[in-house]
Amino acid sequence: MVQLACMVMPEGPVDAVVRAAVAAEDLGCSRVWIPDEGLAARECWVTLGAVAAATGSVEVGTGITNAYTRHPGMTAAAVATLDEASGGRAALGIGAGGALTLTALAIERRAPITAMRELVTTSRALWSGETVDRDGGSGGPASTSAGPTFRSGWPGEARGSCGWPGSWPTASSCRSSTRS
Repeated sequence: MVQLACMVMPEGPVDAVVRAAVAAEDLGCSRVWIPDEGLAARECWVTLGAVAAATGSVEVGTGITNAYTRHPGMTAAAVATLDEASGGRAALGIGAGGALTLTALAIERRAPITAMRELVTTSRALWSGETVDRDGGSGGPASTSAGPTFRSGWPGEARGSCGWPGSWPTASSCRSSTRS
């Protein structure tokens, strides 16, 4: 069966984004994505928290975030916290980053495959309670330690996908699912 998803660009007030997400849920969408567009829109993690609080069944996640504007450990912490607050409905959509976000922040898109790989591997390791040492090949800080957020692992079901919402790749390198 085809599942419907909705991406809501957080350009307007947060309450308008939340109303759009609630409407998407009411129309039968199974996922609501909020893009992480840096300075061009509202902050995605705060907006996702508001969407999660106002909805009850849709999966909520980034559509997409990138590996350049935040340390991978901070992204892992954000999605783990969103998953906890949403009752297990969080998803992490990642991409290589685009000009709308990176240019405005004067960030060079270096080694995008490496950057995304570091985000995925760091997140998975932290969600498993591991301490991570990484080479920082994409230009980010090189070490990440698990804090209290991760000591018991990811609460609920860990999900992630590569690419734009709607493409739902199934390759094991892009999508994972683990239950605790």
